[in-house]
Amino acid sequence: KDLGHGGQPRLPRWRRRSLKRMGKATTVAVIGASGGGGRAGVRAALDNGLRVRALARSRTRTQETVGDLEKLDEFVEGNVDDPESLARLLEGSVDIVLSCLGTPKGAAPCVENGTRKIIDAMRAAGLQRMAMISSIGVGDSLPQGLAMAPFFARCIK
Repeated sequence: KDLGHGGQPRLPRWRRRSLKRMGKATTVAVIGASGGGGRAGVRAALDNGLRVRALARSRTRTQETVGDLEKLDEFVEGNVDDPESLARLLEGSVDIVLSCLGTPKGAAPCVENGTRKIIDAMRAAGLQRMAMISSIGVGDSLPQGLAMAPFFARCIK
């Protein structure tokens, strides 16, 4: 296997070449970059030659989990409850949004409401492509995951 930074699998060589042939680097906006899923998303994107813009609540925590923030095209400190930070992240040349929202232990679930806010910000920016990494439905969060299944089915339409 072709492994990149942190042992994460890289895209196949033919796919990396096809991205380069598009004439520009694909830019990914990663929301929730300081968490486990966000860290993996940022590293995988960078390892595959993609440009990354990242949003997280804490610059310090993101620095600790992601590493050198200089590798990013832009880092925006903020959260999904702040429409200005979402707009700043999505302005300019963004090709796809990667949502890695999580719910820290003891925090109110933000994934459903946060996803709605992300979709609203994407519509305002004219973006249509979104991917999501989530552990909702794993372990103790199984009831929450089952309850949210209809919401995600509506988002896909």
